[in-house]
Amino acid sequence: MTNKVDSVVDKYLLTSNPLKKWLSIIFGCIFTFFSIIGIFIPGWPTVSWAVPAAFLFSISSERLFRWSLTNKFFGSAILEYYHTGKTIPKHAKLGICLLILLMVVISAISTFHLGDPGYGSITIIIVGLIGICYVSFIVKSRESLNYKSSRPKLAIYSILYVIMLLIPILYSGLGFVIATQSGLQLSQTCGVFEENTPSDWDMDDEDWYLNYANGEERIKLRQEMNVSEYQFPFEEVNFPSRSEGVTISGWYQFVDSESPTVIITHGVGTNGKCKHEPLMVSAMLYKNGINTLSIDLQGYGNSTVVDEYMKIGQAEYLDVLGAVDYLIDSRNVSENKIGVMGISLGGIAASIAFSEDERISAIWLEAAPSDFQILVEDQLAELGFPKLLGSSAIRWVEVFIGVNPNEIPATNSASSAGERPMFLCHGYEDDLVPISHSQSLEKLALENNVNVTSWYVEGANHVDAIWSHTEEYEDNLTAFFKSLN
Repeated sequence: MTNKVDSVVDKYLLTSNPLKKWLSIIFGCIFTFFSIIGIFIPGWPTVSWAVPAAFLFSISSERLFRWSLTNKFFGSAILEYYHTGKTIPKHAKLGICLLILLMVVISAISTFHLGDPGYGSITIIIVGLIGICYVSFIVKSRESLNYKSSRPKLAIYSILYVIMLLIPILYSGLGFVIATQSGLQLSQTCGVFEENTPSDWDMDDEDWYLNYANGEERIKLRQEMNVSEYQFPFEEVNFPSRSEGVTISGWYQFVDSESPTVIITHGVGTNGKCKHEPLMVSAMLYKNGINTLSIDLQGYGNSTVVDEYMKIGQAEYLDVLGAVDYLIDSRNVSENKIGVMGISLGGIAASIAFSEDERISAIWLEAAPSDFQILVEDQLAELGFPKLLGSSAIRWVEVFIGVNPNEIPATNSASSAGERPMFLCHGYEDDLVPISHSQSLEKLALENNVNVTSWYVEGANHVDAIWSHTEEYEDNLTAFFKSLN
């Protein structure tokens, strides 16, 4: 044994300059520490760390090099490696390649989910493949000794490696599936609501709500509503969004030049200015002497289609600002008489526009999310999935829509409102956007001394308060925006 060690030391021990020597000792000790961890943690590599440690000691310290060849932890394996001409057992080579693959997958997926646009992950994959090729074709191997006796251990390690490999893949894969099912893909039409206009609309298409939980109850609620008294004239208008190359389609309902004007934004999915809720809101306001401009956000109705996905307010707020420009420049509306109402996910676009342009003097948010990631996590929890999948889903959403969905937070509306009033309306039974979103927004507004009013409606589901409490809704809505007079 001693002669074997001496021969290895004589053959492989080299001298280095002082700086290289101490750096090699430091890193050799670090690698040795990592290799010892593998003795106590199943699946953690030992020899894979010990080999570079021994090499570093071979160019820096005879004493440490001898220790790496003789210690009881991994000395025999390192001695055999050097004595056989720097060869490793075939099964060890396979294990090293699998370990590299594992670390490449974990690192690439982690880098991607930290926001890397792709270059970092691709670089990691390329470097990892080079490493696997190097170990497979350059590093020499020898027949494995006692292979049969080590089979159980190899089987356990293999299972652990597969599990560790599957965890990040499943995490990212489930996030991808959730993102594809998030309803952000644009239908580009109003669907069953397409024939509706402010002067001619009805509730005959309420069967559409069967797609949602408690659909029959929501249909009944709408069937009981007589909308014949909410039919009013309108003017079809088009104007440029602040988003380059985008034209926005809108319905302008003018009552009086001295009255406030409210811009109305719709939600996501089969939606647009022709859906029941925007129509009812604009009718209530017009009926009470308030001008309205109900718009199709980009990608909806007759507005310009930019992409196949909604941008979750991060681009659509520019459509709202384009509406503000249009009202001031083309309709001579006073800057202090413009309000905005955001319905459901359209509330994010309204909130961002409100925070970006002080010419919007008031905002009403109807069942609007305060944070899109929290909304996704809430939906996951409702379906029985862990909330941590929300981060993975959001990363994939960012890839699909081409922008971080929280790039400009919707909560900016509450922190930057100043003296401009806010009104938050939300149903306690909302199963799409939990009431906690409005409550957290209200809390933030109060912390910033904002003039905020909240109305939380008992028994109301998502955007259903307008149908279940119609008279009270109309009174609150019109009183709020008439305050701009």
